[in-house]
Amino acid sequence: MILGNSFGYFASAEDDYAMLQEAHRVLRQAGRLLLDVTDGEYLKIHYAPRSWEWIEASMFACRERELSTDGDRLVSREIITDVERGVVVDRFYAERLYNSEKLRQLLTRAGFCLAKVHFDLITGSARNQDLGMMARRIVLTSSKK
Repeated sequence: MILGNSFGYFASAEDDYAMLQEAHRVLRQAGRLLLDVTDGEYLKIHYAPRSWEWIEASMFACRERELSTDGDRLVSREIITDVERGVVVDRFYAERLYNSEKLRQLLTRAGFCLAKVHFDLITGSARNQDLGMMARRIVLTSSKK
């Protein structure tokens, strides 16, 4: 299982491919891979350039996002602040934005077969907070040949 947006953070798409090759290598014969990633097509249109979110009673996150010049990645800066101690985290990260078809192609190239999209998962927040990359998900499985 590769869950919760832990795919697509490498500097190059070839590194993403290498990760899937390694997943294929360690799976036993007829093993299955479940992949849960952000819906890249959705995010390209619907990402919030700036957002604030309380993550605890005394901590909040400020996020700034923009598409890379080639439109393939969403680049984010996240600043987490403790109201008493000040900034505790200031980090940059970027995630490659895949759609279902590109994921299927990448999985096939890595040796998997029968890539099946089970559903596009639309999430929600009971606190009406920023869901960012978790707002809309692609969940698919693929089998080892």
